[in-house]
Amino acid sequence: MRINKNQFEINEEDKKSLGLKCLDIDGTSRAYTDKDSKGAPLRRGARIEKTMAEDYDYTPVGASGTIIGSLGPMHFDGKQAYLYFIAWDMQPLLPVACIDTKIAPKKLVG
Repeated sequence: MRINKNQFEINEEDKKSLGLKCLDIDGTSRAYTDKDSKGAPLRRGARIEKTMAEDYDYTPVGASGTIIGSLGPMHFDGKQAYLYFIAWDMQPLLPVACIDTKIAPKKLVG
């Protein structure tokens, strides 16, 4: 699996070895997992918010979502990182990959 700043690429062998599921959305295949990666600090079901976005990111800062799975740890920009698959509230049926440096646990109000 290759990860760069704005996308990750995964081949068929990676899909099988990582146990990834695939969705076909408008002719685009989206790989994701609904399992927790060992050691991932955020677990499935955790509510999160987007804290950082790049120009190419579709999901804006402040968006809320739910973690549906994770992969890692892996190296990203010279650091250990986890890749999370998120169901954003604005598009809950579309799993979106997001590196851990762009999200944080949602703060509960009250």
